[in-house]
Amino acid sequence: MGNSSIATLVRGLIEDKINELGYELWDVEYVKEAASWYLRITIDSKNGISIDDCEKVHLATEPIVDKADPIDNQYYFEVTSPGIERVLRTREHFEKCVGQKAAIRLFKPLDGQKSIVGVILPPPEEKNTVEIKTDLKTYKLTISEIAKANIVFDFE
Repeated sequence: MGNSSIATLVRGLIEDKINELGYELWDVEYVKEAASWYLRITIDSKNGISIDDCEKVHLATEPIVDKADPIDNQYYFEVTSPGIERVLRTREHFEKCVGQKAAIRLFKPLDGQKSIVGVILPPPEEKNTVEIKTDLKTYKLTISEIAKANIVFDFE
């Protein structure tokens, strides 16, 4: 089973429990970092996320994943918050961040640029498409064109 399949399976196993606890499941990743594998659960809420929230979700969801046993190798189970400069990987992530500034890195250059920084607009009707407005232009991008995207927080 591939990494994204494992993440999708785990999402299905734990999303209801996380919602029941009063949180939103922002993301699930199963990734290798250096020599170790991580199953990383990212949660969010209107009031933000504290370390106590992460611990509460960890204690409630780890037994569910352990019982289903979807991963053959050893891994670390983490529960974290998306942070203020949260990663945007899905159209739903962009929808929840309309009006915020995002930094987008593209797989291939568009208009000679591989990076775009602009404000997230309400998504167009086309599935898996987002719009970003820069000072010069509005870009319509498909999720598959985006190598990496995250919110840019202005600390001033």
